[in-house]
Amino acid sequence: MPDSLQETLDTFLNDEAGVPFDQLADFAEPLFDLYQVDMRASLANAQSDGRTDELASLVAVLETARLLWVFLGMRASARRDRFEGLRRVLVGPEAGEAESQSLRELLATLKARRNQLAAEDDVTGPGAFDQLMQRYADRNAQPRDADGSDSTYGEDALPPDEARALFAKPMLESEDVLQDPSQMQEVLDRAETYWDLAHAAPQERRERIASLKTRFAGTEQSEEEVEREAQEMMDRFDRLFPDQQESA
Repeated sequence: MPDSLQETLDTFLNDEAGVPFDQLADFAEPLFDLYQVDMRASLANAQSDGRTDELASLVAVLETARLLWVFLGMRASARRDRFEGLRRVLVGPEAGEAESQSLRELLATLKARRNQLAAEDDVTGPGAFDQLMQRYADRNAQPRDADGSDSTYGEDALPPDEARALFAKPMLESEDVLQDPSQMQEVLDRAETYWDLAHAAPQERRERIASLKTRFAGTEQSEEEVEREAQEMMDRFDRLFPDQQESA
């Protein structure tokens, strides 16, 4: 059983996911019905038999439920501003009006359930949602080499691992990392996020860079510096691997 999936599930079961598990499970009933996942059976099978397929489905629904719980906890104006980004993440950028309307109807159902379950003062700040949606999008991103195919990059037909290393080289060899090796893991995390982001369409890139500013900004970098670094890495990807943009 993959540790990452089990650890994620344990986070929910131990009430460490930001929403108590029983409350989230009650809220998520329409989602379990929609995805035809029997929560109790899947939980029992995953834990007793090591059924990774059922574990993955269970975790996926719980993560989606948490995302929607946080989304629906925002003020109406913040939800309106972020609906398009949520739609792209959940049903895809190519989804038509029918899929969008189905999502709106699902959100209305879930909003009513949340109103019954949550305290009146349980209001989500937009920044918390932006960070959570970025993590959700990163976790569910599907780079073109993720399916194990023979994808190659650039004129030299680099395999994915070599292309990723070339892409990240200026970040890993930066003066900050050379002077303070303890920053290496943080830089690696940012480079991996930029790699996934670089596979997105231009409009999605812009939307996700906006949320990355909040996620990565801190004592070492300002939001402006994060935005500049992200855009520089997008430009580097396009310069190194123009074939990827042509096939996007």
